[in-house]
Amino acid sequence: MIKDNLIKILKNKSTLHILIGNIGAGKSTFLQSFFPFPKITVSRDGIRYALGAGQYLYDKTTEPIVHSTALYTCDRLCKASLKHIVIDETNVTKRNRKFYIDIAKYYKYYCVAWVLPRLDRATSVGRRLASPHGKFKVSLWNKVWDMMEEAYICPTKEEGFNHIICLSKKDIGVAERV
Repeated sequence: MIKDNLIKILKNKSTLHILIGNIGAGKSTFLQSFFPFPKITVSRDGIRYALGAGQYLYDKTTEPIVHSTALYTCDRLCKASLKHIVIDETNVTKRNRKFYIDIAKYYKYYCVAWVLPRLDRATSVGRRLASPHGKFKVSLWNKVWDMMEEAYICPTKEEGFNHIICLSKKDIGVAERV
């Protein structure tokens, strides 16, 4: 489980928490059930639901808007000096993480990577299909998972993270197979 001493360190710091994991890795589940702080969350999926009037909207023409809205929202929340801001999206590439790390550094936020365990494709896609935004075909989610897995780069402190926390399956409520 997440170490108590780390929780004490982060409790009173203005912190940008960046979740890192493929689709279906348990990022949103971790936030809802296990994240140890009160938080404000920036979620591209949440923006997609807002644009779709409550329905999950994924469309290539709206994705640049989704991306820029997430960045703008993160920037405004940091500017408002909110304590714990969480970026809930895949963030599997350095390029995607850099936008958020740069915002954190500009506002002098402590920056923490929460690395979700790398689950197999069948488990991840199955979890995605079980979520409300899993309405697309299995073949599409398999392609998305493959693309994210191929692009995956483990986070490093050299990117600008102050701390990197690697979560286990137990930390996110996933039972180990026997």
